[in-house]
Amino acid sequence: MFNLLKNKIILPFIDLLKQGVSPEMLALSIATGFVIGIIPFIGVSTAICAILAVVLRLNMVSIQLMNYTAYPLQLILYVPFIKAGEKILGLTSSGFTIKDILRLFESGFINALRILWVANLQGLFAWIIISIPVFLIIYYISLLLLRRFNPADIIEN
Repeated sequence: MFNLLKNKIILPFIDLLKQGVSPEMLALSIATGFVIGIIPFIGVSTAICAILAVVLRLNMVSIQLMNYTAYPLQLILYVPFIKAGEKILGLTSSGFTIKDILRLFESGFINALRILWVANLQGLFAWIIISIPVFLIIYYISLLLLRRFNPADIIEN
């Protein structure tokens, strides 16, 4: 059973991850996918990752996999990014909670975006500041691990 799973699912998936990609490019895909995955603009990270993957010739599978892995963090960090942006920029607190934001979206997507656009910009400002060190940390850790361990060798043994 494990051989069937390994041959039909695991190895083809690893081939997709490695498809013509050096460890450096794969680490870049992983770090980019994660950092874009926590951007405080709900609903745009998949499109941004796809565009970046095409433009920068990154691995589409790994960038989207990391984007989707980071999605819960995007929801958790949404309000903290907005609050941090408000503090950094010295603006008054919007007072948004997750429940308030959900209610806004229930009343209509366009209406919610119209109300939240300033808050999103403040969150984006905080995200830009935090994303640079997070990106570098994830990139170098991924690169170290990818150079040290070849996933195909581990599974074949």
